[in-house]
Amino acid sequence: MMVGFIGDIHGRVLHTIAAVVTWQKKMGRQFDLLIQVGDLGAFPDIGRLDPATNRYLASDPAEADFNRLIQFAGAQAEAITELRSQLAGPIYFIRGNHEDFDWLAQLPRNQEAGTAEVDPFDLFRYVPDGAVRDFVGLRVAFLER
Repeated sequence: MMVGFIGDIHGRVLHTIAAVVTWQKKMGRQFDLLIQVGDLGAFPDIGRLDPATNRYLASDPAEADFNRLIQFAGAQAEAITELRSQLAGPIYFIRGNHEDFDWLAQLPRNQEAGTAEVDPFDLFRYVPDGAVRDFVGLRVAFLER
């Protein structure tokens, strides 16, 4: 099993997907599991950005790519769907200190998996603090901060 870890992308979800898909193509291998270890930058409402993220947004608009992703339609949605098909599964993530904590807390959880879908393409799934998941014989504990 090949596991990839990603950290502190601060909203740059499009860069992250591009990097993962490019790496897989270049190496001729596919990740079996991807885990994002905090600071995904999950802010569905730009008005709720934390002060640090808001400050950096002016110089780096990619900090708001998570917000853009969840609104994709048409050609953008088709392109993301194609990229998603190149991944073995969603990217599981824990929250860091740059997320919309209230939004994550209210997301409905899949009862069996204990995770929450956060985007319409099933690219990312939130895993709450303390969850333990089994992935084809690999047991992973998700601990925040």
